[in-house]
Amino acid sequence: MIPERGVGLPPLTGGLNYRQDILTLRSNEGHVIRNCNIDRNGVASTRRGLRCLNPSAPLSTPVTGICQFSRSVGTGITRTVVVTAGTNIYTWSTVTNTFTDIGNLSNDTRPSMINFLTAASTSVLLIANGTDFYKYDGTTIANATAAFPSTSMPRYLMVYDNRLAASGCDNDPNVVFMSNLRDASTWVVTNYFMFESDMDRERVTGLGTMYSFLTVMKRNSVYIVTEGDPASGTVKQLQVASGYGTPSHWSLTTLGENLYFADDQSVYRGRLTELVQ
Repeated sequence: MIPERGVGLPPLTGGLNYRQDILTLRSNEGHVIRNCNIDRNGVASTRRGLRCLNPSAPLSTPVTGICQFSRSVGTGITRTVVVTAGTNIYTWSTVTNTFTDIGNLSNDTRPSMINFLTAASTSVLLIANGTDFYKYDGTTIANATAAFPSTSMPRYLMVYDNRLAASGCDNDPNVVFMSNLRDASTWVVTNYFMFESDMDRERVTGLGTMYSFLTVMKRNSVYIVTEGDPASGTVKQLQVASGYGTPSHWSLTTLGENLYFADDQSVYRGRLTELVQ
């Protein structure tokens, strides 16, 4: 499913009129208004819904991920919908309304997918699921594992400070690896953040961003990192919550200045109340 665009309607300052014949309504009146939003000025717009991409040709396996890959082509922007279903990776054509199989994963675990802009101003889509680590440039899908510093692959990806942050590796469960600046293919083995203490030895469960910080989640704690370069002399790594966290990378999101995340029972809102000096 993909979001539909909303359509603006004339201001309905006359409100609803059920009494008159529909053909005698004034231009600012409505008879039946369904699936619309109306603001305080009486301006209505259709409520953005969802549209099924493939109603006549459903995929044979459950969908595990959807991502829009945006890249510059000539003077314009090309947007491609990338879908993972089962162990297959597809692209969807807006012209033919068909899926094209472009690659395969080793398992059907939900992958993390994220756009990354390189120093050459070219975009790549990174895909990781804990076993596989791929990059897609719009034409070719290839392994991104060659220079990755861990002996196991990441599950969680996030772009922060023009670097790729990668975590969720089985052999390095408390580590967030950081790529070189604007280069998701080059890694330095010492460029990582370790999130482990005597009181907190749980694995990293998710990555996000908030303000100008990288947010690192565990099941019962929340951390922030103030810069993307682990070798920087001014970077700080701070625990901002204890006893709260999330078990899932897909259960956290940022909206404005608030961080929302969920555990097995509740949904939480976190907000930084003091500036990190």
